[in-house]
Amino acid sequence: MPCISVRRKFRAAAGFEATHIPYRGGSEVITDIIGGRIDFYFCPLATALPLIREGQVRALVVSTPTRVRDLPDVPTPIDAGLKDADSSIWFGVFVPAKTPPEIVEKLYVTGTKVLNTADMQASLKKIGVEPMPMKSSEMDALLVKEIADNKVLLKSEVAAK
Repeated sequence: MPCISVRRKFRAAAGFEATHIPYRGGSEVITDIIGGRIDFYFCPLATALPLIREGQVRALVVSTPTRVRDLPDVPTPIDAGLKDADSSIWFGVFVPAKTPPEIVEKLYVTGTKVLNTADMQASLKKIGVEPMPMKSSEMDALLVKEIADNKVLLKSEVAAK
């Protein structure tokens, strides 16, 4: 899910206004967060984790519905009293719609095997990524839910203006 949706869901649930400041890239935002020029930033854990560990930034809340393995003391939105603010940033593998089901299944099986290797688990753990392999039908359901949730969020924003 795009980071803009994470930020919008959080802001709507917390009930505050914020000004979106566009940046060309994450390194510029991180520089301004560390320098105190902006108040908050939602970013992938892989980006923030080294800065959190070095004490350069402080994690206030994770965006996921469950606590993050590498930040067990950082609350989820629900823990922080923010209903409907949880969001997971995820990445998916997509193929053309007409791809034969046996090829889709082979990609899933092979990808899951790779994700479950010790080397891959160690590499992902270093950057704070927790894999969540899904079958095609599960990914379809996730996409339908994400689109519906974002539609509700955007309609509420338009109605509020």
